[in-house]
Formats: sequence, structure tokens, C-alpha cells
Amino acid sequence: MKKVIFLFATLALPLTATAAQGGYTGPNETQGASATVAQAMQAKDDTRVTLTGHIIASLGDEDYRFKDSTGEMIVEIDNHLWGDQQVGPETQVTLMGEVDKDLNGTTVDVDSVQIGQ
Repeated sequence: MKKVIFLFATLALPLTATAAQGGYTGPNETQGASATVAQAMQAKDDTRVTLTGHIIASLGDEDYRFKDSTGEMIVEIDNHLWGDQQVGPETQVTLMGEVDKDLNGTTVDVDSVQIGQ
């Protein structure tokens, strides 16, 4: 009986320790600063950005043409990021991701799609 009680006490100890853990609740810099297309085009490779505007065309595969008041650029949005969201050219979206500079130009690899933000 003592072994059973010891076993339950040993198993319960890690559960109570993790339940009381806290964490940082302030700003999250991994989301990236709000940026315009013009700023994203000039940013360094791998810079985190948040863009707000409209997806105006599908370019095939997972590439889309994104537009805001400062210009247009190509963004790559993985299919699973859409979830059940429906987005048309008139839908305002907020895209969070990182700048990707390569020989083909500058794009944004999107991590998150939010509608109407």
C-alpha cells in the first residue's frame, strides 16, 4: 500500500509543478512590426513583418499577389494556413511572416492569415 501511495505522489508532483508555471505576457516581437509593401521590399532577408492590405490574385501553387497603398508584392501562403477562411480581392487581410530575398526577388513567406484586422 505504501508503494501505491508513493507512486501516486511521485506522479502527481510534476503535474502540480507545471500547472503553476507562468510566462511572459508582454509584446511579442516575433510577430514583426507593421510594415507596408514598400518597407517590406527594402527590408533585410528574414525580417519579420506584418502587412495589411488585399490579396488581389492567385499566381498558382501557393503564391499570391498582395497589394496595399504603397504597392504590390508576391506572398507565399501555405494552403493549411487558410483553414476555412474565404478571401476575395475586396477582403482586407493581415499577413504575418518574414521577408524572403533570393535571386527571383523579394517575397514574404506568410506564417499567419487574419481577416479584417
